[in-house]
Amino acid sequence: VPAGGRGVGEENVQPADSSAAAPAKPSAAATAKPKAKTTKAAGTSTVYAEIIDGLYAGQTFELQPKPRSPCFIGRSAGKKFRDRGISMPQDGEVSTTHGKVEVKAGKPYYTDVGSTNGTLLDGEELEANVPLLITDGMKLLIGAETIKFTLG
Repeated sequence: VPAGGRGVGEENVQPADSSAAAPAKPSAAATAKPKAKTTKAAGTSTVYAEIIDGLYAGQTFELQPKPRSPCFIGRSAGKKFRDRGISMPQDGEVSTTHGKVEVKAGKPYYTDVGSTNGTLLDGEELEANVPLLITDGMKLLIGAETIKFTLG
């Protein structure tokens, strides 16, 4: 896992350099447009979060995190939770800002951002502020909600 963590950090720098280089190279608008589409596709992942147990069971959310623009999960009813994340205001076990789904090196990660009650994976509490690679079918316990992630 530490080697993967280092690789994530190193890869994170490379896409930023590639993104910076992509707009600098093409001077023609026709060339820039395909580069922008390629960059978006490489840096965007769709993650489906289905709440399979808890107060919000039966709800599914389509999360589209982007580099430097994560999707937040929490009790907050704020705009960034309602529009781009998951808002669970009735679950008192969920922190106001509990976690986030973000893209690093083109892959989706979940990070518990230091929530009061933590996030559990297979009964084990995740370490706060340490990104966890989201795998297809992975289930996390966030507050009283069991959330199953599916990669799209």
